[in-house]
Amino acid sequence: MKYSLNDIPHTLQKDSLALVFDFDGTIHKKHHRGTQVPSVISILRSEHILHEGYSQKAYAFKEIYHKIEQDPHVPFEAKSEKMHEWWEKHIELLIENKLTRAHIRQASYHENLIIREGVVQLFNFAKKEDIPIIIFSASGTGIDSIYFFLERHNIAHSNVHIVSNRLEYKDGVMTKVLPPIIHALNKNEAVLAHFPEVQAMLLKKKTVLLVGDSINDHDMVSHKNHMRVIRVGLLNEIEDNKKTELMTHFQGAFDIVIESDGSLEPVYEQIVLLK
Repeated sequence: MKYSLNDIPHTLQKDSLALVFDFDGTIHKKHHRGTQVPSVISILRSEHILHEGYSQKAYAFKEIYHKIEQDPHVPFEAKSEKMHEWWEKHIELLIENKLTRAHIRQASYHENLIIREGVVQLFNFAKKEDIPIIIFSASGTGIDSIYFFLERHNIAHSNVHIVSNRLEYKDGVMTKVLPPIIHALNKNEAVLAHFPEVQAMLLKKKTVLLVGDSINDHDMVSHKNHMRVIRVGLLNEIEDNKKTELMTHFQGAFDIVIESDGSLEPVYEQIVLLK
């Protein structure tokens, strides 16, 4: 069944609802001043927050693996293995370059990371109404980067639960990532076995409103576990010809498509009508 924004108030009840968000390109905008800002980890690379050698190697990894991630001809299993391999190598690189929580905070507070319109209102309303928010992210800088970004905007509320890579530190310096490594192709409810409190809470909810900016985000939540899943896709492409190419795929994967790196205010406006 397909839904529209106007269906939301008639379909959902606050006490049976959970909100599930991707992070990069979803909670923050994908473009700033005409420049693409895809992730916190891209800030680490581009702003040389770590050593110059880190940036060079990180860009080299991206050149190899991002092409594989975007190639529609690579089978899913093979692509998933390569994404795991990419993150393993990147984790080793971060450890080698002595990543600290201070570095992550610096990247998360960078001026080029602009929060998407409507997010603050939506998060504050969910806090007020005790609607849980789960953020699923494959971020290479993990839970800390997302927390710092939310903290920066005063929306790191107690009803927000972050499911992402869990970095460990010794004397403030990163030493490892706890399993499982979460990447773009395994970012779904299966990883919640490692986050049992979040898993138990989400399974109690009949309805999930899912928001993401990638076709793969469609699978963050399964219909098998919930009565209804309403999927909102953020088509962040700002060039009309590329946006047209992607639109058919987004319309097939999502119930609702918001174009051109647009605002979540229309979603917020419908959520506040819930009973």
